[in-house]
Amino acid sequence: MRLLTFIILIISSSAIAQNDLRSTLNKLDDKILEREQYFNSREQRINSLQILLEGANNSNNIYTIYKALNKEYLPYNSDSALFYSTKCLEIAKSNSKQISVNEAKILQAKSLVQLGMYEESNDILSTIDTSKTSKNETIEYLVAQVSLNRFKNVYLPKNDFLPNYDSIRSSYQQMLLKLLDKDSPVYKVTLADIKKDIGEYYQMRDIMLESISNLTITDREYGYTAYTLAESYGYLGDDNSKMKYLAMSSISDIVGGVRENSATRELALLLLNKGDITHSNKYIQIAFDDAIYSNAKLRSHEVVQILPLINVKYEEMRDRMSNNKTIFGYTLGVLALILVVASYYILKQKMKLQDAFEHNRVVNEQMFDLNNTLEENNKKVLSYNHSLELLNKGKEDYIAHYLKLSSSYIRKIDDYRKMLYKKAQKDKKEDLIKTLRSNEFVNNELKIFYKDFDKSFLELYPNFVNDINILLKKDEQIILKPNEILNTELRIFALVRLGVTDSTQIAKFLRYSVTTIYNYRTKTRNSSLYSKNEFIAKIETIGN
Repeated sequence: MRLLTFIILIISSSAIAQNDLRSTLNKLDDKILEREQYFNSREQRINSLQILLEGANNSNNIYTIYKALNKEYLPYNSDSALFYSTKCLEIAKSNSKQISVNEAKILQAKSLVQLGMYEESNDILSTIDTSKTSKNETIEYLVAQVSLNRFKNVYLPKNDFLPNYDSIRSSYQQMLLKLLDKDSPVYKVTLADIKKDIGEYYQMRDIMLESISNLTITDREYGYTAYTLAESYGYLGDDNSKMKYLAMSSISDIVGGVRENSATRELALLLLNKGDITHSNKYIQIAFDDAIYSNAKLRSHEVVQILPLINVKYEEMRDRMSNNKTIFGYTLGVLALILVVASYYILKQKMKLQDAFEHNRVVNEQMFDLNNTLEENNKKVLSYNHSLELLNKGKEDYIAHYLKLSSSYIRKIDDYRKMLYKKAQKDKKEDLIKTLRSNEFVNNELKIFYKDFDKSFLELYPNFVNDINILLKKDEQIILKPNEILNTELRIFALVRLGVTDSTQIAKFLRYSVTTIYNYRTKTRNSSLYSKNEFIAKIETIGN
């Protein structure tokens, strides 16, 4: 009896959560229909500020209006936000006695981050001396650093030569907590983020539930508070609650006229995985439109990654529909036979057929719309793939050409040394013979050559060492010595990645015997997690 009661409670809770999510998605769908209305409201505010700008007659007033325009554009259009932050900085520099240059720099740094110009943003923030900033400026500076390093951690490639941006972001958040009002939404979100870093997801959720209870959907802070709360539910494995609060975050962004967001994209991906292709497609199109309009680099990159997944789901859906049509055809045949034999059921079956034909017409119309969407998405994916192929081809041609010239140069130097040695030996010039007998010159040139090769190769494939180690057993991964960029084993497989797979060619290039190269390759392959062919195939696709 208790077990039955427990099962009923679980089923009831699941049904309530499903209904709650569906209700929230319906609200989001309603707000999507009103998006232009909220964007128009933001445009009206922007137009009002631009009218004020035309009548402004001193630098302080102009600066204030530029700053307000930057604030309006920052979550809406990154290019315009950067333009007005630059205007702020120009005025601040010309009137630094009354206007804070540091404040203007922070505005510009935030705008650059959203455009994906991370190094430029970092350069500006590095010029700010926080010992000379006000408390509010210091808070905004730390917020900018948190945002910058969060985006760097997501967008930039990971390798041992780059800083740990996640750790840097966390250190700035620790400093931020000491300055913020403990009741502010920014403090709550920052504290929740720190809890996430150490795996305290229940505490993260409770902090966000308390914070969101004090906000309304029209508050700007509601959007990112709901997004962080959704993250906490995701870590706790509650997908329904995660999707609910992602939808609430999206609603808040729409009401606020915000285009720079990620909640709608993540909601689309979750719904796609749950099989709700219709909603997923609608939301990913909204996210794509917002990313393009706002010109937020990371958002565009995130959306583009999802589009191929949706294409696959649509293909699966189209296959299912095709199978259904086949089954339906057979059903019609059976029904036709029954109609011939049993005239009594003709009228009744005719009505059923009419309903079936109408359903088929609706399905065909849906398939037509889906096919159009698929064709557009496929064109975009093909365009991206073509660009990547051209880039990779150019990199490989450059490296191959560089290797050929460098190797030829060293071989000629060595041939020249041998020729001089023979001549000197005939003339019995002992000192010259002694000098020319030495391989020191060639060895030094080889060291320089290999060092240049290592650097050039890692510029093209910065994650190469890590990617190779992923293919190897954990206790047999390659560990480089201090100041060592690549070792002989890594150079062998760097050449394989560049298309030089013949051991004789590799031996000539690295000046080893063919047997030595074979032994190196055999040893590394034996340490691999894959078969010989799979191992080589995976190396040849590194960096693609």
